[in-house]
Amino acid sequence: MLILNPASVVLAGVEYSNVESCAIDRAAHKEVVEWNDNGPYAVFADVPEQKVEIMLTQRLASNAADQQLDRLRPGQSVSVEVVTSLNSSHARRRRITATCVVRAVRNLVSVGKDPQARRVIELIAISDGSSDPVGQGDV
Repeated sequence: MLILNPASVVLAGVEYSNVESCAIDRAAHKEVVEWNDNGPYAVFADVPEQKVEIMLTQRLASNAADQQLDRLRPGQSVSVEVVTSLNSSHARRRRITATCVVRAVRNLVSVGKDPQARRVIELIAISDGSSDPVGQGDV
């Protein structure tokens, strides 16, 4: 799931501004694939373990006084709430929530004619093990 320009993002109780995107990726952590003697193609596949990764990309202002470099640290458990809508009218607003562990916080700077700075926050969503770690609902 890719959310461009979310209406709001709250991470660890702090609202983040200028968030350009929120990407929620799901991938197999463990997979089981089996073949038989009838041919070269798999006859069974299962994914008993999954990993849900969330990546937030934030555009940084050059004079942002509210930036705290050590606010998020790898291994820290945080709650995430992303509110999105179809357009700025806030029609069909949706809230996406998850409990996560911080994987990495990276600051990227592009140089050239139009230099830009971005912060990329990588998270791993966690749950009780049996339920989907990403919750969705209407606002």
